[in-house]
Formats: sequence, C-alpha cells, structure tokens
Amino acid sequence: MKRSWRNKQSEPRPSNPGGNADQPIEALAVHVCRAEPECQAIHLDSCRAFERIAVRTRMSDYEVVVLPGSSGDVLVRGGRFFRTFHYAGLAGSTFGGSAIRLKTIEVGCRLELQVNGMPIVTSTIEAVSHVKPY
Repeated sequence: MKRSWRNKQSEPRPSNPGGNADQPIEALAVHVCRAEPECQAIHLDSCRAFERIAVRTRMSDYEVVVLPGSSGDVLVRGGRFFRTFHYAGLAGSTFGGSAIRLKTIEVGCRLELQVNGMPIVTSTIEAVSHVKPY
C-alpha cells in the first residue's frame, strides 16, 4: 500500500543503514522541505559527485545519484520504470512544453530523463531534497 505524502510539509523517513541498493526508496533518510525557497530546485552543477537526491512526484518516488562530471549523467531508481538503478542523462525540468531548465530538478515541473536514447518524463515533482549521508 502506497502512502500519500501530499498534505505534509516535511516527513522524515527511516534510515537505510546498510546503503543497500535493493532497499526500498521509502527507507532513505531524507528531510523533504517544501516551504523553504532554497529547496524548491536542485541544480546538478551544485552537487558533489555521488550525492543522492530524493524526488517525490505525484505518482512515484525516485532516488537520483549524481555522477562525476558536468554532463548531467545520473543513476536513477524508482517509479514504474526503474526498479533498480539505471544509468540516465538528466536533461532537466519542464512544464510540459519545449522550454526546459537544464540539469535542474524543480518542484512544480516534470523531470525529463534520457535512458538508452528514450525520453522518460515523470509526473509533476512535488518535493525534492538532498539525502542525508548515512
């Protein structure tokens, strides 16, 4: 049974003590901040290599691991398509048209990924946050 997160301002989740890649995304230690303006968007260029980002959309939860370099390459897990980590290019966030905020994960937009040459667009992003280190 999937829990609804829509009406909560912030929700700490239990930690993932072993950092096991098979651990459900719901077990990640995150603090989702919607009210603070600094948490409304995360730019990949401002992230360290291997930093983890939790993304909650209307339909799914995702975990994004930033890969080294400035190309926007990430590992992504979650949602209907990514039961395990997949290599992807994070194009950015879009409101549904042709305009895109490059290499950015922004609340209120849809996340656009490229996986094996195929575009994947998520439902609307409701919350985004950095995952606390273990």
